[in-house]
Amino acid sequence: MNSPSQLLGKNTKINLSDSQKQFYKKIVNETISTEVILIKIDGAQSPLNQDPPTKVEVSQSKTLVKYLIVQNLFESEEESARRESILGSLNKIIHQWSLQVCTEAVSFFFY
Repeated sequence: MNSPSQLLGKNTKINLSDSQKQFYKKIVNETISTEVILIKIDGAQSPLNQDPPTKVEVSQSKTLVKYLIVQNLFESEEESARRESILGSLNKIIHQWSLQVCTEAVSFFFY
């Protein structure tokens, strides 16, 4: 299987709309500029390396993100907004159902 850098090459052209360019540029910049945040979790092992990324690692990350873009593995802002809306609706439905079940259980046992 070819690596992302072999598939993309140095002069790979990706045809994107202006909004897609802004969106993916934001992803690349956030991916590259994100600092390591350590969260202590019981039983979890600490990171092997806490050093900032090297230039090679940054380059590899950018190549990987470009490859993921070419493979259409990032959702658009519209898809993200729709997913969040649907998950919000499901959360509301589950919350209402849970409240109803608990209310019925309490009334069954205490009345």
